[in-house]
Amino acid sequence: MQRLEAFLGEVPTTVLPLLLLQERFDLDAETFALLMLAAAPAFDPQIGQRYALLNQQPEQLWPSLALLQNIMTHAGLGTELVRLLDPAGPLMRYRLVAMQRTFPDLPDAWQPLQLDPRMLRYLRGELTLDADLAACVEMVHELPPARDRFFLPEAERDRWQGLIDRVAVRDRLIVVVLRGPAGLGRRRRALELARQQERALVCADLGALRDTFGHLPSALRLVRREALFQDADICLTGWEALTTPLDAASDDPGRIDVRASLHARLSRELSIGLDGHIGPVTVIVDGSATPAPTLPGIAAIDYAPAPLDADAARRLWRFVLPRHLRQTDLDLDGLAATYRLTPGQIHDAVDGACDPDQPELPVETDALRRAIKDGITHRLGLSAHRVERTWGFEDLVLPPDVLLQIEEFVHRHHYRDQVLQGWGMARRFGADLGLSALFEGPPGTGKTMSASVTAGALGLDLYQVDLSRVVSRYIGETEKNLGHIFDEAELAQAMLLFDEADALFAKRTEVKSSNDRYANMEVNYLLQRLETFSGVVILTSNFGASIDDAFARRLSLRITFPTPTRTERERLWRSMLQSGELPLGAIDFAALAESWELAGGHIRNAVLRAAFLAAARKRKVDQQLLELAARLEMRSQGMLVKDVAGDDER
Repeated sequence: MQRLEAFLGEVPTTVLPLLLLQERFDLDAETFALLMLAAAPAFDPQIGQRYALLNQQPEQLWPSLALLQNIMTHAGLGTELVRLLDPAGPLMRYRLVAMQRTFPDLPDAWQPLQLDPRMLRYLRGELTLDADLAACVEMVHELPPARDRFFLPEAERDRWQGLIDRVAVRDRLIVVVLRGPAGLGRRRRALELARQQERALVCADLGALRDTFGHLPSALRLVRREALFQDADICLTGWEALTTPLDAASDDPGRIDVRASLHARLSRELSIGLDGHIGPVTVIVDGSATPAPTLPGIAAIDYAPAPLDADAARRLWRFVLPRHLRQTDLDLDGLAATYRLTPGQIHDAVDGACDPDQPELPVETDALRRAIKDGITHRLGLSAHRVERTWGFEDLVLPPDVLLQIEEFVHRHHYRDQVLQGWGMARRFGADLGLSALFEGPPGTGKTMSASVTAGALGLDLYQVDLSRVVSRYIGETEKNLGHIFDEAELAQAMLLFDEADALFAKRTEVKSSNDRYANMEVNYLLQRLETFSGVVILTSNFGASIDDAFARRLSLRITFPTPTRTERERLWRSMLQSGELPLGAIDFAALAESWELAGGHIRNAVLRAAFLAAARKRKVDQQLLELAARLEMRSQGMLVKDVAGDDER
């Protein structure tokens, strides 16, 4: 080695990164010497002249395999250099050097042997990525100060410390699958794992790597090279998109086999690309059902970060919105209680509410609420439709005890943190923050309207689930669709409404056929998913007795909506005829309530019928038209009606 250094002269200080790479890439003496010889002309032109002298060709200023073989033999490092350039060796695996087949007439042994351009730039102290790699990879050394604090929910602290301890032993490849919706802080946790070992993070998109380089294992080796260059851990995104393409997600009965085959192939490619890697590799996945990569001999650690609890959310709000950036009426505690946001959503909401031209102006409450609404992205519209709210509590005509229970439901949402966390009730009754209720009663008694009013009081968007898009004849598809709805509802901070819930939440039956077994499986899945749902859900049913008993036990409240009394019917008639533009004649509201035992929904239909009849006949809405409309409505509902002559009709 001394003879080699004497030949090269004093090693310049700019080559120090090369010495660092010897440790990071685990290069033996011969491999390291070859790398130094290949790098030398880029840092000292005189060495290129010496190579030309040894090549006996003035224009051949580069080293070749044959020349370096002679140099290393004279330096006392005799070895077969072809072995060092084996594709499985570190020099070729990580593309540290490359043989430039520039001269077709020369054998490979005399072709120029040069450093890879990225390797050369690194040795010159440049940390920027190659252009093609930069399209797929992001280097994270540090975060902006406004996003650099890490607030961990209380329920996750023990699990998180356990994960840190498991990945701290860096003697093998460790795959960590981080699951959860966008904005939950999965990549932030990957960065924290790296920071525990004072390392940076290389984030690579698997789909972009494959599209850019064609061969995923080769692309992953470049990512690993970059991680070694920059002393960083690796984080991979896009696994879910690669393993669940659109054609494999269709209703084709063979889609399960397609997914399994695709998953196995991509797992093999991942295994080849990561072969020999030491340390943690985090894989970010959105869905709870996407299988982790299957690498031989490696059991992936499946980790789902916990959502922000009330305390962590309040601390994060106060961090991103210090006191001088808040209007005096800005209630951060109220925002934390009303909106169950991810850390990413909180940061984005603050960014959206701040004036970019005057960032030091205090944030207005209304602007922040608008930014929260605008920033909540979701795909609930694919399986549910948004219910527009036009009513308030003053529009409900219900018995006092029913109104009291609806108000209790609203209070449970507003004060759940105070009762469960602040007063310590979570230790005895559990920390589950989900809220659910069954509204049961005859048709037209105001169940759906009350759900809409409840959503308005909670400040949440209401989405009614479209069962025709949820229930599937294919095994497992209904559960997958329901899982998607619950996941998206949590992401959207929306309240779910399952109208006529008997279709999904009916009692399980004795298994007499495969249909019974799969129907029961759907109910079992719903039971589990409802227990873990952290949002608000309301079920409505005309036949509450048909709801599975296990569901009934898990519901926060069960509210019965009775048929309205005569007094309530009179109030309903009056409230629905209050429009100032509606031309009204003489109306005896007490007589309408006495004569027609209709629920609120049917009274609404009768009022609309009377209005259209009045418009067609160019007259006012009066007692006669309302009586006629009520009679027609009862007939359409299959009720017994006594006509003017006193005969019973069907």
